Amino acid sequence: MAFYGCSALTSVALPANLKRIGTAAFSGAGLTEVTLPDSITNIEDMTFTDCTALANVTLSPFTQTIGSMAFSGCTALTSITLPATLTDFASDAFGDCANLAAINVEAGNSNYSSIDGVLFNADGKTLLYYPGAKGNTYSVPEGVTAIGSQAFEGCANLTSVTLPDGLTEIGSYAFGDCSALSSISFPTTLTEMGSSAFRNCEALTAVDLSSLKSVPDEAFYNCTSLATVTLPEGLTEIGDGAFEKCQVLSTINLPSSLKELGSEVFEGCKALADITLPENLTTIGRYAFEDCAIKTLVLPDSLTDIDDGAFCYLQSLTSVSIGPNLSHINNYMFYADDALTDVTCRGSVPATCDSWVFTSTAQENATLTVPAGAKAAYQAADTWKDFSNIKEETSTGINNISKSASAVESMYTLDGRKADLSTKGVVILRMSDGTTRKVIK
Repeated sequence: MAFYGCSALTSVALPANLKRIGTAAFSGAGLTEVTLPDSITNIEDMTFTDCTALANVTLSPFTQTIGSMAFSGCTALTSITLPATLTDFASDAFGDCANLAAINVEAGNSNYSSIDGVLFNADGKTLLYYPGAKGNTYSVPEGVTAIGSQAFEGCANLTSVTLPDGLTEIGSYAFGDCSALSSISFPTTLTEMGSSAFRNCEALTAVDLSSLKSVPDEAFYNCTSLATVTLPEGLTEIGDGAFEKCQVLSTINLPSSLKELGSEVFEGCKALADITLPENLTTIGRYAFEDCAIKTLVLPDSLTDIDDGAFCYLQSLTSVSIGPNLSHINNYMFYADDALTDVTCRGSVPATCDSWVFTSTAQENATLTVPAGAKAAYQAADTWKDFSNIKEETSTGINNISKSASAVESMYTLDGRKADLSTKGVVILRMSDGTTRKVIK
């Protein structure tokens, strides 16, 4: 860090026999140009980070490696040529170089190539780095099978990307912080996506993930305009924070194959009012649906593991039905869900509860409905005994239900499956005014 932060340093003459420039040596310096001597073969991490006036860089013709963030934040840099000797290039080496329009590669490099100023691996099948100032739209060439980690990260002006058939992989943070990216279509060949691949793509409005078997952690975190998400049958897992803070997402169809929902997966999706949890779902992570707009919630029989606060701060939630195989309820599960009027437990044995599962407001205002013969057990169980009104399921004597379009919007069994007029037993009706009713047919 010999010249770290030396903003008044505008030029430097490096000796011909210099062997090494240390980590962050010129970070934040005022350099406008630099020529590295032939003796420098490795550029270490952060060597020229935030040299905002650095417009011209000549690398040693013997350069072998360029380290992490080596030229990150060099906003005056418009182009650079990588030598034929380069063997290792950190994916974030030129991060936040807002005016970089081209990365060229000298002929003879056996590891890297350049196509129209975009960096690829040697055979051109993996796109490694797209310069942020190259253009607002881009069509990835045919034959490319992978988008590397951080390849388009921080391309703030990029509005659309066309991906070719045959693409199989998108790396971590590949399109992270592409705040203007509003349109992207995934080919059916895509099978792998890295974590945070589209994090903070605030203009993205719709994604079709039909070819994926899982959605990775924070894949679409804070995509604040994302309104439409298509998920395929066969999808088994949605990772932590995958759709966290997608504030306009109002509904999403979870496939029946889904088994795991990660922590904070829909946290802060303030418009998400309609959700049906599939009957094969076994695990929900902590704070998965915190601060959503869900009104009615049916936990399927398959659910055995729900982490802390999964459904807390659901201020519109009026009805929840809890499956019989959930033997323990973690901390803050329904905390601050103070609009609750109907809590149904489908298990005859009360689930044990940690602290603050419900607030006292919910326990005072909601009716707790339990299976026939189980009332005494719930009246003796911690947390459940604090409900002011506990009743057992009883037959209503209703044999026929007329489904009026103006009154009944949908019908579910207690395990969360869609029901119809032929369904027998206890069903939950979702009404057009947002309320729910429970009847026995």
